[in-house]
Amino acid sequence: MFSSIRNRLLITLILTIIIVGVISLIKSYQDARYEVQELFDAQLAQSARTIQAQVLHELSNIDPDTFQKLLESQAKIPPLHEKNNQYDEDNAENEITPYGHEYERKIAFQVWDKNKKIIIHSVVSPLTPLAAYSLKTLQPGYTDEILANTKWRVFTLMEAKRHYVIQVGEQYEVRDELTGKISRRLVMPSLISLPILALMIWIGIGRGLAPLFKVTREVSLRAPDYLEPIVMGKIPTEIRPLALALNQLLSRLKEALEKERRFTDDAAHELRTPLAALKTQAQVALKSTNAEELHKALQQIVLSVDRANHMVQQMLTLARYSHEQQSLSFTKISLYKVSEEVLAQQTPKALEKNIELSLEGPERAFIDGEQTILSILLNNLIDNAIKYSPQGSKIDVNIIQVNSHIRWQIADEGPGIKQELQHRVFDRFYRITGNGTNGSGLGLAIAQQCAGILKAEIMIDNVTEQSGTIISVQFNNASPE
Repeated sequence: MFSSIRNRLLITLILTIIIVGVISLIKSYQDARYEVQELFDAQLAQSARTIQAQVLHELSNIDPDTFQKLLESQAKIPPLHEKNNQYDEDNAENEITPYGHEYERKIAFQVWDKNKKIIIHSVVSPLTPLAAYSLKTLQPGYTDEILANTKWRVFTLMEAKRHYVIQVGEQYEVRDELTGKISRRLVMPSLISLPILALMIWIGIGRGLAPLFKVTREVSLRAPDYLEPIVMGKIPTEIRPLALALNQLLSRLKEALEKERRFTDDAAHELRTPLAALKTQAQVALKSTNAEELHKALQQIVLSVDRANHMVQQMLTLARYSHEQQSLSFTKISLYKVSEEVLAQQTPKALEKNIELSLEGPERAFIDGEQTILSILLNNLIDNAIKYSPQGSKIDVNIIQVNSHIRWQIADEGPGIKQELQHRVFDRFYRITGNGTNGSGLGLAIAQQCAGILKAEIMIDNVTEQSGTIISVQFNNASPE
């Protein structure tokens, strides 16, 4: 379930809303309860001062007993200590009854004289003090009391002139009921709105992820050989980097496939010639009745196999480093040491043509490169020079260091390369005709590819217009000693 972006977003958002909503509701409930307490406390104080201003004024003109009877005659609410079934039934259905409002039974007041004798009280008030300790100590203010197993909030007020004590109280049930109603009105909209909000979030996330699904669908429905870039169009900013990365990947895949296709076509074309020669020589050998002719035909077969093997090896090398160049790691390499090793490998081939190989240059010339790539690069250049150099000639390998650049030079005494053909000799399978040598046409192509991997540059120049070739490899990443 959590592997889906839609589900992750939906669950995260819903849980966040629920957590924030619960915290908000708790805080709102606490604030509402506090404000309700403050409001009712203020009403208690106001009621006490109203009694002080009005009721005590009446007591100066009317006898307390008479005033109490007057209060009882006006009240329709049964006292707390009386049981009235009709009132209870009416109250069960409605807060407003023939007796008045239900809350009137939960609010009471008392007036006590200086002798701690009750003078007047509300009909629902008990005859015992609402706040006994406050009355005893004559200490004004708010107190919480338990009367008949019911919790009351009581405010005591002192009347200094006549030494009266006024106590006004109300049951906490009134406050709790109001707080509960406020809480329910806070919670119910949230409970109702949460499913609607979840639905809207689900729809919104779906609409928001639609472009991503569109790109996914477009890529999944593509044919394996269709590597055209994704049309950016109205792709959102957040998805644009992904689409650009996919386009870059498609571009690299297209380039790789084109290289593979070109390589396959070229290989098929170039292998056709040595295979045809093999077949011809094999047919000659089969038809030959002369031992000398048979031996000659078999020698030609061996040479053809060697050429085909050389070509295959060269093609495999070219293909291998076409794919692996992204994963190569460079280290500090000594060009002089690599040159010595390569020249040692090429010495037997040079001796067959009586060619002298020489190496000159600083022994502490270093570059950042890869040992195998460097060896392949120089091997192909030396092999190419030996192949095209005449008998008894000389090949010089020079290492020249200038500032931050190091140049590798291979100079031979071969026929040279015409100016107009110098850019063609790096093409795959390209061979200059009329030079009397056999080859696959891949040596310089491999050398150029290796130079590209090493971030080097290959240059060709002729010693003279008639003969001699200098191939230079310039490295721009010389490494400090």
